[in-house]
Amino acid sequence: MAAEQRKLDVVEREQAIFRYLRGIDRERGATVRELHEQLTITGAAAQPGGEVRDTVTVQAYHKLVTRLVLDGRLVEVGEPGADAQR
Repeated sequence: MAAEQRKLDVVEREQAIFRYLRGIDRERGATVRELHEQLTITGAAAQPGGEVRDTVTVQAYHKLVTRLVLDGRLVEVGEPGADAQR
């Protein structure tokens, strides 16, 4: 069955980001673009079951990740590149 495609609400998007980050190398982290691609192309596990692909832009992910970092809920690792935030 194909993943459902819809705009995740902010809480769902945050939860999907944290679930994804828990499953990867903590030292390496992920760029905002990688998070966006994972959740819009591959999809994220939905709470009731199945996969859901987000439909928002990479800019929305940059804004959300910046807010999570400023709130202390997410930590940047390594040196942020010119076009990528880890």
